Amino acid sequence: MSEPSQQPINDDISGDQLLVAVRGGTRKVIVAQVFSQLVSLATLATLYRLISPDAFGLLSMAIPLVLLPRMCASLGLSIATVQKETLSNEQRSSLFSMNVALGVVAAAVTVGLGYLFAPFYDTPELILLSQWLAGTSILASLGFLHQALLERKMQLGRLVAARLGGQTAGSMVAIVVVVLYPSWGVWILVLQQYVELLVINLTVWWLEPWKPR
Repeated sequence: MSEPSQQPINDDISGDQLLVAVRGGTRKVIVAQVFSQLVSLATLATLYRLISPDAFGLLSMAIPLVLLPRMCASLGLSIATVQKETLSNEQRSSLFSMNVALGVVAAAVTVGLGYLFAPFYDTPELILLSQWLAGTSILASLGFLHQALLERKMQLGRLVAARLGGQTAGSMVAIVVVVLYPSWGVWILVLQQYVELLVINLTVWWLEPWKPR
């Protein structure tokens, strides 16, 4: 008899359930995208009035150094998680560990790119900013598998709600902090990134019952 950790977990849904899930999920995704854009515009309008344009310019230099390594590190595993017919507990634990390991690699790449591009932009502040933003790739990696598992179950409504909740929480914290401590500048935008990812992770870990072992 197979060990419990080796037994596949059946996430299959019937054709009718799939159709209903896709239709319902699509509507929720569209609504969430519209709301997400409104939140982004409102947050940007508020922060841009209270934070110097230089802070946004500095962040715009650093964001590609964060997102490109993170995307390369996570894309393949997320697709494999969603498309694989069955996944045992052991396979899920392995995928989780691989996601975290690749998150660490992506963070290290971001730090290295910060040192590489700081002289190119003649902006030494980019080095420290990249180091702090690199941690977001590790934080994000802790939620990649759970998001993929929700997508695998076609629970798109819950997934977009988690992401929208994270975005909203990050925006609210940033606005409160910029009112209280406007001198923090670009670090308010960094804090916004961390809060958004933390809320997303807490939510998807709550929505998806599987936990790594």
